Amino acid sequence: MNTEVEPTEVQRREFARLDYEAQIQEGNDRLKYQVDFSQSLLRNMVLVNGGAIISLFTFIGNSQSQFDEFYTRFAFGSFAVALTATLFAYIGGFFSQQMFMEVSLYQAWNAQQIMHGGTHEYDVKGSLKRGNIAMWTALGLAFFGLIAFIVGAYCALEGVL
Repeated sequence: MNTEVEPTEVQRREFARLDYEAQIQEGNDRLKYQVDFSQSLLRNMVLVNGGAIISLFTFIGNSQSQFDEFYTRFAFGSFAVALTATLFAYIGGFFSQQMFMEVSLYQAWNAQQIMHGGTHEYDVKGSLKRGNIAMWTALGLAFFGLIAFIVGAYCALEGVL
């Protein structure tokens, strides 16, 4: 004899609503983590590239030893490129969030229109596309900055050895 009771349609909908809300909250939390990691990455890239430039200046100014001028100049250039790429990645991140905020507002305003018996008035596709372009550009610049830092570190090492 089966003593399990099947949930009613109202209960199934309530379970679905609770699951929906939990998943939306999980998605929001994950987005916050992603933003925190992105900000930490970019801050640290600025810090290490700026620090590398200052370290090379300090080494050259206080060193009596010989160093390879070509590699040292190339290292400075690489660190400067990495720093610049990282700063532009910050700018791309800013614009991506601007566009994604616009998408959210448009969706809210569309929902408001529907609540009042209207239809979708705002098109989110353009802002979403621009936001994605800015996001991927920022990510590409961050990776480019990381590669430039690695090249700079290698050249600095070659220059002082």
